[in-house]
Amino acid sequence: MRSNGEVPSSLFSLPHKARPNTPLYRRSPERFYWFEYLESSRTLYVKYNSCQNSPVLSMTSFVTEIGALAASNPIARAVIDVGNNGGGDSGVIKPLSDSLAQALAAGVISKERLFVILGRDTFSSSSGQPFQSEAALSSACCLRVSSQVFKLSHCSPDARQTLL
Repeated sequence: MRSNGEVPSSLFSLPHKARPNTPLYRRSPERFYWFEYLESSRTLYVKYNSCQNSPVLSMTSFVTEIGALAASNPIARAVIDVGNNGGGDSGVIKPLSDSLAQALAAGVISKERLFVILGRDTFSSSSGQPFQSEAALSSACCLRVSSQVFKLSHCSPDARQTLL
């Protein structure tokens, strides 16, 4: 602080290392759903925060956008994060689960490379039930996060190694 009481502006423009990136699972909690393609690892990360259609982008349009991205980028793995989803209308996610089932059937992605993240805030219709209903998706690797304990289920040894 300067003698006149002003704070130098350089204190608020910290170097990049002092402002780490926000982890993916904590980004955009206000959005019902969103995705990001992580080019370096060829990972499609889909965050599903709310089991309701977004007023700005229907789930069908959302899935179409993911399809366009997948058509022009190689995808080595897909992560569906419903860890902070408190539930709602389980029918909303059907276009996404149907699309994932088609991608698995077509060999676009293997079930060993599909991960579903569930957490202690995951309730009811977002609890992975839509993924369990499809035979192709029921063997997806689920990561349950609860009180800092990680439990993997439905994972092949290869998938466990990929995830961890």
